[in-house]
Amino acid sequence: MKIDVDKKLNIAMAIGTGAWTGAEQHVLYLADALTADGHQIHIICRRGSPIEQKASGRYRTLALPMSNAFDVVSIIKLGSYLRKNKIDILHSHHNKVGWIAVFAAKLCRNIPVLNTRHMLQIYGKNDLLHRWYYRQLSAIVCPSEAVRKSFLHYNPSVSIDKVYTVYNGIDTRAMSRGDRKLSRKELGVDNDIFLIGFVGRIAADKGVKYLIEALPKLKTQEIHVLLVGSSELDYECIVKKIIDKLQFVSKVTFFGQTTRIPDIMNAIDVLVQPSTIMESFGQVSCEAMVCGKAGIISGLSELL
Repeated sequence: MKIDVDKKLNIAMAIGTGAWTGAEQHVLYLADALTADGHQIHIICRRGSPIEQKASGRYRTLALPMSNAFDVVSIIKLGSYLRKNKIDILHSHHNKVGWIAVFAAKLCRNIPVLNTRHMLQIYGKNDLLHRWYYRQLSAIVCPSEAVRKSFLHYNPSVSIDKVYTVYNGIDTRAMSRGDRKLSRKELGVDNDIFLIGFVGRIAADKGVKYLIEALPKLKTQEIHVLLVGSSELDYECIVKKIIDKLQFVSKVTFFGQTTRIPDIMNAIDVLVQPSTIMESFGQVSCEAMVCGKAGIISGLSELL
């Protein structure tokens, strides 16, 4: 892939998830930074997703079904959009959208396609179709060395020179704009209560139940726990049973998905991320540090 580094580029960033996680926030952080450098950014996303709502009005946005990696409607519409808007680079995020991006690029002028792998690889497929797919990508971007090493381990046919480590960035200005008092008021939590925050999926690999089970060991009972993020329903039920058994129902709030991470980070006193697996990067940990919050973290990846 040869790109004039001095040229102001027309870049499309595609992500097809239906939730709001660190990957979606990363896409907007990256879009903001590239826009500040003078590039034109287009957001390609799943119809009805949180990132569509967040990006609309800020960027030119194309919402597609993105039902699967071979969604013909999404491929044709994306190809038409790339051609019409003379896109220079198509930067896809996650595997499913990478396939859609590759096929769509073939329909116009075969523009360079990048793919960012936001998760640690735990298995690989080395069949002819997958080997073809990876050959079509101009570059594969990983947010940490741990992700890069896991990807190369499970995909030995991919050239090592095509896989890059580019660490995620944090918009420090956006994080500093959170309003602690406003967020506390909305939560119904007094300012003198010690507020513990968790930000991420309410899922087994995130270790939320271990956070709840540790609460009785704290010396003070003037605490409240804020669980922020989407829930896997079966696991949420497990966590709620533990909360009920410990009689902490009034001390735990399930906040759900939100794009108001700056408000959350500025409201809490400490961030606890008790992951039981190695995280690919740990973006929320960086966001907490930007806001001057202490963190109790497990599962951070090997970043260096």
